[in-house]
Amino acid sequence: MLTSALLVQACAVSRSVEYDKIDMLSATEEIPQHELLDVGIVIFDPGIPASVAEQQKEFVFPEVRRAEARYMPYHLKATLEESGYWGSVWVLPEESDAVDLLVWGRVDRSDGYKVSIQVAAWDATGREWLNRSYKTTVPAKAYAKYRDAGQDPYQNIYNQIANDLLELRNDESAQELQQVRQTSQLRYAADLVPSAYGDHLEMNKKGIYTIKRLPADDDPMMARLSAVREREYMLVDTLNEY
Repeated sequence: MLTSALLVQACAVSRSVEYDKIDMLSATEEIPQHELLDVGIVIFDPGIPASVAEQQKEFVFPEVRRAEARYMPYHLKATLEESGYWGSVWVLPEESDAVDLLVWGRVDRSDGYKVSIQVAAWDATGREWLNRSYKTTVPAKAYAKYRDAGQDPYQNIYNQIANDLLELRNDESAQELQQVRQTSQLRYAADLVPSAYGDHLEMNKKGIYTIKRLPADDDPMMARLSAVREREYMLVDTLNEY
């Protein structure tokens, strides 16, 4: 009888292991194209302690941590894409002027049970959107043999970051979002052809960019640079698959 009871209990558990989670906010209607910001997520700083003694004390395995520094940004990318509130989202090997919003992160702790990540974000104008620590404790049942494989144990953090970025995005007016997009386009152009576009932007002592003037709508060089930018995006898309 006891064996039968245990089998019944195991079958019940095998269906799904539920645990508290933070729901991601998803778009309920299509967002206008001109309000969609392209996001670049730089591969996270793995936060590996300098000495072997510190690594052992904190149970940090360098190769695992470096793998997580790539794993986490990719899952954050997938979360932002799924929300429907953003344009293209990429994981980048380094910072880039070609995106509207740049996200940076550092893994401060990740042992499968407790997770702590420092996350910051800046838009193309240089304004800081976000700079805070995200922490969560993963319940043991999240790793149960019979858990739902679709439930990522760290998904709460990705959802919270996505929700916070959305809240900050919603604080921006349509005009401000357009200025961010225009600034990223001009920063990219000025980086490639400074002689032609270097004077279109002005940066103050705090590192904030303002637009002094815009190129003509039919500027042929800007059209070519936009094509180059799109090819760069395509390359990053291919790299992201790996």
